[in-house]
Amino acid sequence: MSNPRSSRKSSFVWNFFDADDNEKARCRICKRFFSRKGCCTSGLITHLKKTHTEIFLLHLNKGLVSLDGDKSDDIKKEPSESNGTEQVNKKPKANKVAKRKRTENDSDTSDGEQSSEDSTDFREDEEQQKKPIEQMCLQEDEYPIINIERTNGIVNPFLSPPSSQSSTPQIEALLTKQLQIQAKMYKEVKEKLEQINSCVKESERINRKKYRLKAQKLRMQKEELKKKELHRKEMHRLRLLELDILNRKNVQDQLHYDQL
Repeated sequence: MSNPRSSRKSSFVWNFFDADDNEKARCRICKRFFSRKGCCTSGLITHLKKTHTEIFLLHLNKGLVSLDGDKSDDIKKEPSESNGTEQVNKKPKANKVAKRKRTENDSDTSDGEQSSEDSTDFREDEEQQKKPIEQMCLQEDEYPIINIERTNGIVNPFLSPPSSQSSTPQIEALLTKQLQIQAKMYKEVKEKLEQINSCVKESERINRKKYRLKAQKLRMQKEELKKKELHRKEMHRLRLLELDILNRKNVQDQLHYDQL
């Protein structure tokens, strides 16, 4: 007879559930328990589809999920178990076929009942189970979220199986590291702004000094022009005075000559 644990591990759904000996399966994401009958995983797949849709779609796009294969595995496993029981009991071949048909019908009925029960539970707790899926991609390294792969245009951070350990210390360490990086960046930006501000102030001081020098030069040039203008006027006055004196002298000489 086949080993039930090895048959369970052959399905992708056991990457997200832990099976126990009480016909129960515990979801690693939302920590809920679900009943299972034999190797049936339809109810667990339905839980992934409705409650953890994003994770299911990501694994479906990555090619890790094959619904047809899971259904065929379930159908094959149940007849194999029934065949093992019939070989022990050594029943006729006709009884084997009839019992196989009955087993398949019973399994379909149980699958329908299980799916309806799980669907009812999913509808009741659908809003309560919307937890962040980032905890699935937290690994042992310091920056787990950086390891991102794109598959068919969808960001897929789930590159490794989910860990059942608590991710709260990892999240706190990641947030602390991010805060340290932000503080360092803030300090660098502040220093650069202070340098730019000091450069701007120095440039303004130099410009003001240049403006004062230029204004002083213009004032000196204006004073020089004023002095030159005054000198020109004084020379002109002296020239006129000299001409007046010469004219007077000529007049006196002429008068003296006439008297002689």
